[in-house]
Amino acid sequence: MKRYTSTKGGFTLVELLIVIVIIAILAAITIVAYNGIQNRATDSRRAKDMSNIKTALMAYDAANGGLPRVTTYLTTTYSGWDMSAGTSWLSFLRTTNGTMPVDPVNSITGTNPPATGNTVYFYTCYPAGSGPLPATDNARIGYHKTDGTLVYNQFPVTACT
Repeated sequence: MKRYTSTKGGFTLVELLIVIVIIAILAAITIVAYNGIQNRATDSRRAKDMSNIKTALMAYDAANGGLPRVTTYLTTTYSGWDMSAGTSWLSFLRTTNGTMPVDPVNSITGTNPPATGNTVYFYTCYPAGSGPLPATDNARIGYHKTDGTLVYNQFPVTACT
């Protein structure tokens, strides 16, 4: 009587470990790429929000002959800051534009929104010749990117009232 032996073989332990390691490496690469995509998406949203806020501020300036000075968080003698973490965030715009966008993280420590580590949108209106600023009234809006880089936009306005 002839015995048949199977020539089919399974995977060896070494082959299985190699496959598991390859899958783990691919998973790690995917997670890192996903985090980068999330950060870029958040920064993209912040840039779009700032564009919308600037448009609303410029429309308000054109309709009212200036933008209000803010005294909510007075950090200098020139003007104060309005921050998206505060309840008064651009309240003068809400009557005509509804709610205003807020930073996705929206956290702050202290009273100076442009300081490193603060993740809020901020707004201020400086009167002409305030400190090192230009000799015209200027509004400033900004935010911190995910990597901590400060991004702001300063533009002339009719007046800071």
